[in-house]
Amino acid sequence: MKINKIILQAYGHFTDKVLDFSSQDNGLHIIFGPNEAGKSTTMRAIDSFFYGFGHSSPDAYIHTYKDLAVRMILEPEPGQSMDLTRFKRNKNDLVDHQGQAVDSQVMTRIMSGLTREMYSNMFGLDHQNLRLGAQKILEGGGHLGETLFAAASGITNLRLVLESLTRKADDLFRPRAFSRPIWQNIQTISDLNKTLKDLSTRPEQWKDIKDSLGFLQKEKSDLEKELKDLKTSLNWHDRLYKALPLISNHNDVNTRLEELKTIPELGPDFSSRRVSVLTGLNRVRRDIQEQKDNRQKYLDEIQKLTVNEQVLNLSLDIESLFQKASVIAEARENISDLKLEILSRQSIIKEKSALISKQNTLTESDQFELNPRQVRLIENLTREMDLLKSQIEQIYDDKRDVLQEKENIETELNSIPPVRDIKKIDTISKNLSRALEILDQQKQLQAETEKIQIKINRLLNSLSLWKGDFKELAELTLPLTETIDDFDQKLSLSRQNIQIAESELDQIQDQLNKKKQQLKTLDPHQSLPSPKDLPHARKLRDKGWEIIKSFYIENNQQQSDLSDFLNASGATDLTQGFEHFMLKADEIADISLKNASDIASRAALLLEIQDLEKKTSQLDQNLKNKLGEQKELINNWQKIWTPINITPLSPREMAAWISRVKEITSLGEQLEGLLLDKEKTDKMIHSITESSKEVLSMEGVEIPEQIDFITLTALVEEHRERASQQISTRKNLEHDLKKTSNRLKNLELKHNELTNQATEKKNLWKQAVQELNIDPLQNPQEISQEIKICSEISDSLKYLKRLETSKNGLEKKCREFSSQVIKLINKIGDEEKSDSRPEEVVNNVYKKLQKEQEKHARKKDLLDRLDNTGHKLSELNKEFKILEDNLELLCQEAGTESSENLVEVEKKASLAAELRSRLDHINSRLMELAAGEDLNTFMSRARNLGPDELQTTIHELEKEQEEKEPDLEKLIRKITEKELQLKQMDGTSQVPDFEQKIQEQRAVLETNVEQYISLRLAAHILSAEIERYRAANQGPVLQSASEIFRKITLDSFSRIMADYDEKGDPVIKAVRQNDAALQVQDLSDGSRDQLFLALRLGGIHRYLQENPPFPFMADDILVHFDDERSIKTLSVLTELSRKTQVLFFTHHRHLIDLASNIPENNMVKVYELKQD
Repeated sequence: MKINKIILQAYGHFTDKVLDFSSQDNGLHIIFGPNEAGKSTTMRAIDSFFYGFGHSSPDAYIHTYKDLAVRMILEPEPGQSMDLTRFKRNKNDLVDHQGQAVDSQVMTRIMSGLTREMYSNMFGLDHQNLRLGAQKILEGGGHLGETLFAAASGITNLRLVLESLTRKADDLFRPRAFSRPIWQNIQTISDLNKTLKDLSTRPEQWKDIKDSLGFLQKEKSDLEKELKDLKTSLNWHDRLYKALPLISNHNDVNTRLEELKTIPELGPDFSSRRVSVLTGLNRVRRDIQEQKDNRQKYLDEIQKLTVNEQVLNLSLDIESLFQKASVIAEARENISDLKLEILSRQSIIKEKSALISKQNTLTESDQFELNPRQVRLIENLTREMDLLKSQIEQIYDDKRDVLQEKENIETELNSIPPVRDIKKIDTISKNLSRALEILDQQKQLQAETEKIQIKINRLLNSLSLWKGDFKELAELTLPLTETIDDFDQKLSLSRQNIQIAESELDQIQDQLNKKKQQLKTLDPHQSLPSPKDLPHARKLRDKGWEIIKSFYIENNQQQSDLSDFLNASGATDLTQGFEHFMLKADEIADISLKNASDIASRAALLLEIQDLEKKTSQLDQNLKNKLGEQKELINNWQKIWTPINITPLSPREMAAWISRVKEITSLGEQLEGLLLDKEKTDKMIHSITESSKEVLSMEGVEIPEQIDFITLTALVEEHRERASQQISTRKNLEHDLKKTSNRLKNLELKHNELTNQATEKKNLWKQAVQELNIDPLQNPQEISQEIKICSEISDSLKYLKRLETSKNGLEKKCREFSSQVIKLINKIGDEEKSDSRPEEVVNNVYKKLQKEQEKHARKKDLLDRLDNTGHKLSELNKEFKILEDNLELLCQEAGTESSENLVEVEKKASLAAELRSRLDHINSRLMELAAGEDLNTFMSRARNLGPDELQTTIHELEKEQEEKEPDLEKLIRKITEKELQLKQMDGTSQVPDFEQKIQEQRAVLETNVEQYISLRLAAHILSAEIERYRAANQGPVLQSASEIFRKITLDSFSRIMADYDEKGDPVIKAVRQNDAALQVQDLSDGSRDQLFLALRLGGIHRYLQENPPFPFMADDILVHFDDERSIKTLSVLTELSRKTQVLFFTHHRHLIDLASNIPENNMVKVYELKQD
């Protein structure tokens, strides 16, 4: 979209101000104006035109609201034009050039759906936003995604928006901040549900109905299973029954395919190839015969043709003369016309010469030629004298009208009496107007006071735990909100810890019981040996062997060892004891080997049980510690409320209680402030009333003793209006009288000036006429006529001379042509009639040449055709051989020696293919019916059962299903009745109230959760969109921005690059010519400004690659740029104007001079707004 013209019909201080941008398609439009000249007003007018004026406007200080109007001529698309005007109206504010209302959607389509804020952010940039954008880049650490998104969209406070969304979401909910609204809602709902459950429990009746309901539900489950099995069987038999016809077709198709097994399977294109080959053979035979006939015909015709080579050799000469012949014929006609024209002109000159006083010969054109400069001077002087005469006559008429007007004004002025000063009346009028506003304020204060008082009383009556008025309440020293939040978090954390400890203890005890039960199941009689039993038995066996060796081999008899050994074995002698322990060790070894797995499991279970018992002891002690800590917290919580004699509820409830107290205290402060304000307004109204009465009395106005405030105001306004009208009328008449006197004086001066000019022009005119040797005593019209005749005679004599010259030249050409024709005839040797014109002779010779050329061309064409025919015969013979080979291949493919049998074989192959397709379809359908079962088995079962048996079975199954379905419906009705009874049993008279409270809390919770989700989702979407924009546009935007940044920094930097900071986040860096990469915090303020501008313009370049153009408006963005960088930036903006319209607003005149120095200065146009 492009703006071709802006007409500020009535806007700000402008009236019908025009800015015409249509003189150039592309280029930089600089709108210059000093301070207060209307630069900002123009930008607001553009905004008002696109998006409407809004409820109020700062630009209606000269024109009224109803007169505000901005008109524009737009070019929505190349070649289109729309003339629209925007008024300040509630409806139909947009009209076309015919005054017809235009739908607002038209402007929406022109703006491609861009809102006012979007357009301002994306296509508008001023100095403040440029500095702010650079500052936000610095604050964001040059974050790549945020920087690119902010530069492209123009939204510079992205980080503040993200932080605001996160902060608002945290105010609603944080995982461990239990005083937040959502946690409060959840806790309140939990407490209410607990109370409701306690109210609605009736154990005995409820248990009976519950048991009955369980029995019915089990019966229903069993019946549903039976019905499901019935349905499965019914479906299986039904599939077998449906498969029988398909099985019959399957057998029939297989039989027919067996009959055709000798027929080869032909390709799908066999038929088309056969038809193509046979058709081609017939066509080629016809074409060969046709070419042979043509060859003989061409040979016969060539022999009959004879060509005159002498005429063909002179073709260039003949064609050249033939082309000249028409020109010569035309020249002969022109010679005759010229002779007649010469005679006519001579007659006209003679007639006009008789009309003037001078006598000259017809051939002397110089005697009739007048000085053109003198002629123009006389004509100009004549026109000026006529104009001066009409102006002098008009001044006489104007003087008469002005004198009459002056006399009327003086008469009216004398009739108006003098008026006294009304400044004091103006003052009291303003005071009374202000008093009316104060009265309204007083009524509002009274209403607000009563409303707040009622609200305070209601809140005090509903406040629990404390009694008294709001002043006493305000003096209470309450715990801090942070203290309450801290106790709330600690108590909630304590409850959670206790629950976790109890849960962990229960889990460990459950595990311990399960392990003991597993151990009891594994070794119910405790008959399995432990891992220590076998080593112990072997140790005793070895000890017995050591004693035996000591007794019988070493003769070392130690009675203490023997006694201990025998006591351990229970034997009476050493041999029995040793045998006992040896057998015991073998027995344990055998049992261990036989039950190795169970023994290992038992050992593992014992270890696990030992570990779980240890954990149980630790967790039990931990639970006792947690309960002690909770008790201590509750005692501390109650202590902080002791100073104000309040037994506190839970921290969450007390937080709500303190919130209610603060609300009452705040309302009390508001009430005291309102009472003070009301007392002030009473005093102000009394003071204004008394001063007004005093001034009116001094002015001689009678005031009733009992007068209300409204009547007093009307009396003052009536007196003021009457005095103001007299003063205004007298001032207007005095001003009109002064203007009339000035006009009369100016008319006198103008009359004298015009009279002098008329005399001067008359003298100059006479002098000029005398210099042309014309009698000046004639009137100006006669002199003008004589000048005109002399000029016409001079022009006619010159034209006559040119005619003579043309006639002589044409006669010379005719003579030369005749000589050339004679020479040509002599070369050819033909005899032509001597009385024929040369051009007729040339025409005859040219016709003969054409005939010879036609015969020559025909002979050449026949030779070419003869050669072409031979080539075609060769190609046709090759094609015939290829087609015969293809036919033989088709016969081999069909398995036949004769091509005559191809059609019959093709029909049988087609039938076999069709049968195979049918067989595939039947198999596919049978596989669907088999539902995964082996197809042969499924078909065998169907054949074995047969249609009659299947139909009988299906009928029996359907009958059984119909009998059981009503039973299921009865059970469902009974279950529904029992469930309804359970619902009706719940609750007492208090239940509805608690249910209502729960619903209210759920509604509040839903609202808070929706708001929390919306805030979190908005933050996530904004972050995701920033990242998406970075990923999609990082390359194109940085490429364009790098080139712009290099230019406007005068090559101080080579490019902009994407890199990572020390945290691994993507950031923007500026690269110097020596490849040193600087982060944004390392750049100067000016370089950051230029970086943001480059990114902003790079984003616009990227946007314009995929979207229609819109005017880009820049407002004094070069305030902090030096001259050299300003020149480069202006050059960059001019380059941008090749893609979209650029409007550059400034009040710095030196920028205009700088713009004239850029290479593209021919694309810059300046528009000046002058200060009124």
